[in-house]
Amino acid sequence: MRKNNIHPKMERLESVGETLESGELIPSRDEFVKRPCECCGDYLAGERYEVKAVIRNPRSKGGISVKRGTFWVCPDCLYNHQ
Repeated sequence: MRKNNIHPKMERLESVGETLESGELIPSRDEFVKRPCECCGDYLAGERYEVKAVIRNPRSKGGISVKRGTFWVCPDCLYNHQ
């Protein structure tokens, strides 16, 4: 599992993007950026996907909550934390 700099109790990452009429999600992404991944901190330039973090929170309804704001992560983090 890759490093997680977003939150220590993060359950998974959920893609943010546009939903088509068929229900298919088209994730938001930057095709080529030089900024580091906000999850693992990898500085390798490349694609970044916009995601929301789902975090374990025993005080919230259902025991999980979605962290406010979005993060830009590399394809490896998106795949490994789904």
